[in-house]
Amino acid sequence: MNTEKLRAEKLAEIEEKDRQLAIDEIMALKERHLKIKPPPIYNFEHDGKLVKAVFVTAGVEEKPPNFYRIELLAPKETVVNGKCMITDRHGKQQSATATTIEGPVENRIILETLAVKP
Repeated sequence: MNTEKLRAEKLAEIEEKDRQLAIDEIMALKERHLKIKPPPIYNFEHDGKLVKAVFVTAGVEEKPPNFYRIELLAPKETVVNGKCMITDRHGKQQSATATTIEGPVENRIILETLAVKP
């Protein structure tokens, strides 16, 4: 077996493990937030302040393999952009990037981050 083929196989194996980390985070988020009635509230920190928004969904992206995104709905006056801190399923704080898409009645907040090993 040549070196390039071994390298490609090892890289695919690593990417699959990283993808599984992101999927595990998403499944834990959905398990925790989508079973809650009334609407599930997701908390995170932005500029040292606690932000509360309604959890909508979470999903993986194509690249990098451990990248995932969380979508939230927040009141019109809630606008967050840039670095924020979220808590992963293991209770560890980690950095994420927040983007707000402003709407006429409420804002959609997108959090993007990487799943990391506990």
